[in-house]
Amino acid sequence: MILSTALVSVSFALTLALEVYDFTMSLCFALIVFIDITYVFCWLILPQITINRSAAINADVLFEFQEDIFKITAEAKNGRESSEMKYSAIKKIMESDRDIYLYTSAYQAYILDKTAFSIGSPDEFVEFIKGKNIPYKK
Repeated sequence: MILSTALVSVSFALTLALEVYDFTMSLCFALIVFIDITYVFCWLILPQITINRSAAINADVLFEFQEDIFKITAEAKNGRESSEMKYSAIKKIMESDRDIYLYTSAYQAYILDKTAFSIGSPDEFVEFIKGKNIPYKK
């Protein structure tokens, strides 16, 4: 955004300095302004709209681990979302003193609170998930 704003400033200054204000320069100026507005919308406003409409915000999340898949269900006041995933979607597992992280990409992970297990224990879960041949790090 800084680069395109700088381009707008430079193109406007050149227009004034050279006293060349024709249709081509106007079109370039308008295109750069349009790119700035689109950037602001896509990177600042659109994510807020998406996040606010998700049922997973302030939701109760239930993880169900079965033999070949795991299910994630999020229930909130504004709706319910659920999905199923294969264990092959988990790229790595990390464990801290309080949580277990199931990474599906380098920057996205499902976080399991160790105090929230209703069936089994965190240690039993870790042994189960290690059996799926997923890289594990404590």
